[in-house]
Amino acid sequence: MTSNLGDNESEEDGIRAFVRRNTRVRLMAAGLLSPKRKRTEESFALEMRIRHEAQAQEDWALIRLREKQK
Repeated sequence: MTSNLGDNESEEDGIRAFVRRNTRVRLMAAGLLSPKRKRTEESFALEMRIRHEAQAQEDWALIRLREKQK
């Protein structure tokens, strides 16, 4: 039974890692990670939207994983 828990944790870690990488790629594509960029209200709003969407994606993926595990 503990191996199942370990597998579940590693799958959760994999989901989190994927979402982190995907978020970073989206932020880079939008030019929001450039150290030379000027932080405007619009760029801040876009960054927050991308991060919020990523958090929602992670939450749903973890919910689906846990439902599958049941």
